[in-house]
Amino acid sequence: MKKLVNPILKMDYPDPDVIRVGDTYYMVSTTMYFMPGCVILRSYDLAEWEIVGYVYDKLDDTPAERMEFEKNEYSGGMWAPSIRYWGEEFFISFRSNSGDHNYIFRSKKIEGPWKKNILQGAFHDSSLLFDDDGRKYIVYGNT
Repeated sequence: MKKLVNPILKMDYPDPDVIRVGDTYYMVSTTMYFMPGCVILRSYDLAEWEIVGYVYDKLDDTPAERMEFEKNEYSGGMWAPSIRYWGEEFFISFRSNSGDHNYIFRSKKIEGPWKKNILQGAFHDSSLLFDDDGRKYIVYGNT
């Protein structure tokens, strides 16, 4: 095992969310207005991480995301993703700061392809919860 040093990751990965599936850890992080977006990392020991890919190449569902009408995504974009694994499928959700909606992406494989769904409503720093009884929730809050 390699000697651990700080920082473990030599990059800024804000708002991380980490899950474990079998012997593998997966992490997603805020990428704001940078595209491709919603970086996915993989680790087998929580010390050495590799980038698996990104959830999307681009978002283009709002004028700011498309840079139309003199709008832009600067300081916008996607923030605070949540990653979950349920029913042999990965789910990633996050808020679009340029629109009043959340995205929920799903894929059978962490490498994708990812299917995009839009959930109306601005759910700040949301997290997905899959209950034992099969019900699904989005938990969020601000103030």
